[in-house]
Formats: sequence, C-alpha cells, structure tokens
Amino acid sequence: MKQIRWIAVISLTVLFTIVVFRNLESTNLELVVTTVELPLAALLSLTLLLGFGLGLMFPTMWKVRSWQNARQKRKVEKTVGLESE
Repeated sequence: MKQIRWIAVISLTVLFTIVVFRNLESTNLELVVTTVELPLAALLSLTLLLGFGLGLMFPTMWKVRSWQNARQKRKVEKTVGLESE
C-alpha cells in the first residue's frame, strides 16, 4: 500500500512540474480593484494551494459543527431529564 502511495505522489509531482514548466508565460489576473501580472504557473500553483486548503478546512468545519450539535443535544437531553423528575 505504501508503494502505491509513493508512486502516486511521485507521479503527481512529476505531472505538476511538467505543467508548471509548460506554463511559464505571463498572464494578467484582474481582481476587483487591481490587475496583477504573474506567470500562469504561479496562478496554477496558487489555485492548487487554495483548493487544497479549502479541502482541508471544510471537512474540519463540518466535524466541529457536528460536535457542537452533539453537545447541544446532550445539553437538551440533560435539561429534559431534569425537568421530568
């Protein structure tokens, strides 16, 4: 299993490196208030990092929300249990 993981990591790294070197020309990125000129490879790298970060952030947020909901449910059950006595 570790060999498959390493093969996948190395393959993706090589693929990403090829894409970066094939996209070194400069491009304009128009933001709301300004325009930034940067290599397309940098834009692709930033997009990759942003996607990776969001992919890590959202499941974490959902897990925290489920913990909060479970805590709220226990609190309500405890309150209802006390009222029925």
